Amino acid sequence: ICGYMSNTDGEIVNCENCGNIEMSAWSEQAYAGGIVGFTYGKVENCKNSAMLSAVNATRPTGDACKHVGLGGIAGIADAGSAFVNCVNESTGALNFQTAVKILYAGGIASIVQGSMAAFENNISAGNIASTAGARQFLFGGFIGKISADQTFVLEGTPFTGAIVVSGYESTASAYAHLGGLIGIATNETTIQATEGKSLEQKNNIQVM
Repeated sequence: ICGYMSNTDGEIVNCENCGNIEMSAWSEQAYAGGIVGFTYGKVENCKNSAMLSAVNATRPTGDACKHVGLGGIAGIADAGSAFVNCVNESTGALNFQTAVKILYAGGIASIVQGSMAAFENNISAGNIASTAGARQFLFGGFIGKISADQTFVLEGTPFTGAIVVSGYESTASAYAHLGGLIGIATNETTIQATEGKSLEQKNNIQVM
């Protein structure tokens, strides 16, 4: 829907993506989202039902891209962004089939690098899978990496997909950070259930 929404007053509302997105050329850093690639704004009542893939993203010298991120709704979310009532459906799978040094994936966003204004009533059912020889994997059912203070108030089973890593660079240098909701959080992050509600995760997470 949008590559880059740079204004916190920007909004993407009532939109749906059902067209697959594939990255198959070299770029030092590449991030894609089912609705928006990079956002500071608000995404509300939006749905992704298409697959996002990274395929053969290698440099001409044969060295892999440094960073590649795939998000069911957004590639990267920065400060002031908001996700409200968004859905990444089961068909909104995130697939990596290329040797990349660091992979980020999240059913909602691959990376959150600034405190969001809101994160409400979002769900993801899309699987996350990598069959390539990457060095680091930061995969979360909602967010791959969050590097800002944030509180998530959730209920039910917000992520129902699977996370599977079946290929990595080497056992000596590979790191896999896989979480039912968040792959890795570097700042103060709180996950809590809505008052009077329950929150549970029953995901299949595998490193093969």
